[in-house]
Amino acid sequence: MNKFSLVSLLCFAAAGACAVACSSDEDTGPVSGAGAGGKGGTGGKGGAGGTAASAGKGGAGGTAGGVAAGAGGEGGAIESTLYSRLGEHAGIRAAVDAIVAEEVKDPIIASYFSQLAVKGHEPNVDQISECLTFQLANAADGPEAYPVALGDDYNNYVCRSMTAAHSTLGIGAGTFDKFVSIAAGVLNTTDLSDADKAAVGAVLNGTKAQIVDKNVPSGEAACMTPASCALPIPPGDGGAGGESSEGGAGGAAGATL
Repeated sequence: MNKFSLVSLLCFAAAGACAVACSSDEDTGPVSGAGAGGKGGTGGKGGAGGTAASAGKGGAGGTAGGVAAGAGGEGGAIESTLYSRLGEHAGIRAAVDAIVAEEVKDPIIASYFSQLAVKGHEPNVDQISECLTFQLANAADGPEAYPVALGDDYNNYVCRSMTAAHSTLGIGAGTFDKFVSIAAGVLNTTDLSDADKAAVGAVLNGTKAQIVDKNVPSGEAACMTPASCALPIPPGDGGAGGESSEGGAGGAAGATL
């Protein structure tokens, strides 16, 4: 090796040592360009700044301070009552109207409603139906009171107790049972559950002791007290006059529903 080459080698070695020394100083000394702390998550704490070994790289973001609020829970179901399942006042009135319309198709039951054909008679069909609506609504835990005084739309008619309303009608047990049976037939055409139908039936049957006259035979029978519940039919016309000295046959006697 010549002198030039030896000197050159020594110079390169010295330069390398200097470079190594400089590099060592940079790795271990403080670094002004350390990364800024990472941005904290929502509500969380920011990450620490980068160290010298990872100069220029920010620390990891902090964990969110808390779990995000959960979605609102579904509202609890409103407790269902017989009153609400029957459709409240309007629904009960519709059912009562359907029942009354079916009841008067039966001649025995109709005889107890026949006085309603008299103009101005109270209670009329509308008043009776509204009274029944209040009675059933009250029994189904609705806000309606019973007995009750109806408003102006019903001529301020006062709904009476079952005993007072039926005391002069002479209703036997068989007639009462027929009324309930017809009502049950109407309820069977609705979407009510069997349990609700039974509950309504229990309300109707619960009035039996107040409505049935113990002095009347238990079988089905038409109204026997015209002054209270039946409308008399006008007497029949007299027969045509007979020839010569014989009079015509008498007209048919009047009948009572």
